[in-house]
Amino acid sequence: MHAGHLRSTIIGESICRVFEFIGADVHRVNHLGDWGTQFGMLIEFIKENVKDIDEDKYSLDDILEFYKNSKKVFDSDPDFKKRS
Repeated sequence: MHAGHLRSTIIGESICRVFEFIGADVHRVNHLGDWGTQFGMLIEFIKENVKDIDEDKYSLDDILEFYKNSKKVFDSDPDFKKRS
């Protein structure tokens, strides 16, 4: 990691300090990580395999299953990996 990975955290902390100074009630929540590849795999898998996507039809468990399947394809198919 380098300073660029911490940039948004540093900016957020600075803004929190300013808001606290002026009396605001601040809740610090920080999400670290790069989810680009994981979401790319999931989106590509859904585009290719789920023709009737309806947000009310699928649960979080279904999305988790899609992700597990996308990971298998990602690891075995270089073309899918590139598209993801």
